[in-house]
Amino acid sequence: MKLFTYGLMIFTLVFTSCSKDGDVGPIGPAGTAGVDGIAGTNGSDGTEGVDGTDGEDGNANIRIIEYSTKTFTSSTTYVMDNVSAADVDSHLILAYYGRTFNEIAPNGGILEKTQWLPVPGRGENDLFTTSSVIESSSFANNSDYIVGLYNLDGTQYAAARTFRMFKIFIAPPSSFSGKSSKSNLSKMSYKEVIAHFGIEE
Repeated sequence: MKLFTYGLMIFTLVFTSCSKDGDVGPIGPAGTAGVDGIAGTNGSDGTEGVDGTDGEDGNANIRIIEYSTKTFTSSTTYVMDNVSAADVDSHLILAYYGRTFNEIAPNGGILEKTQWLPVPGRGENDLFTTSSVIESSSFANNSDYIVGLYNLDGTQYAAARTFRMFKIFIAPPSSFSGKSSKSNLSKMSYKEVIAHFGIEE
């Protein structure tokens, strides 16, 4: 009987000790960070946009009237077709005459060159000066560009002259403003005008 009592007491103590929770232990160190996942596949490129429309050339609005060889005395008239009185009032009109001459090249050959001189202005080799007058009418769609020849002293030049080439540039108001005003452009040489308006010869 005593043996059974001792066994029951030992069993009770063991059971009680096992069923009681122990003290909470300290927090363990943080775990190692996981490895990054594999990057996703890049998306497909978008469709390319439609190309823009090409802009107009810089000289698209500049009109050039060219005339053939003409020999005259004192004055002559160049008719500007389809240039109205309104055009004369609002547009810039520049004129140049061209002369050809020969020059000896470095290799001894002969070069034919062209010189363009402004009208109005001094003529070739300062032999004369040119003047210009533009006449137009509200009843006609053409205008006249009249060229006069004078000696350097202002008297009329009486000898016959030949203008082998003659060009008139007609520029609308949209092509000049600010530093490119009428007065500034009127002072330009033929080559400067060609370069300014981007005209190909």
